[in-house]
Amino acid sequence: MSKSERKAINKILRSGHDNKTCSSAGCLNLANHGSICSSCHAGRLREKDPIRYAYNRNKANAKRRGKPHTISLEYFRSWCIKEDYIEGKGRTKDAYSIDCIDPRLGYVEGNLQKMKVGENARKGKKLIYDWMHDSFTVVPFIPPVIDHSQKYF
Repeated sequence: MSKSERKAINKILRSGHDNKTCSSAGCLNLANHGSICSSCHAGRLREKDPIRYAYNRNKANAKRRGKPHTISLEYFRSWCIKEDYIEGKGRTKDAYSIDCIDPRLGYVEGNLQKMKVGENARKGKKLIYDWMHDSFTVVPFIPPVIDHSQKYF
């Protein structure tokens, strides 16, 4: 991209805005975190401390989905190191995601497990076929409540 093309794009982007463009190399987004855009800001945070970044993303997603999230950053750090989660996390079916063992409890200490994204997606939903209406219905999977105080022989 030539300098004149970049200037033209910057002029269009800034029209009606007091902001300037991101100072990161090759980025044309509007800056809203000082001199950089939110995408570049998130990338820098991810590089600086990937566990803290994953913790904050997990906490924000839990809030968005209405799930409890009471684990501390220190607990999450130790869990990530013990499970080697950060090295394998991602969005492909073979990458790792964080799963709640009992989804009703949410993200609480002792209720986390590392699971492949593909397995986690299959675990959460069941398709039930309605032959009368020739349709499928998606039903969420809720594990049974197990009373561990009972003695089984």
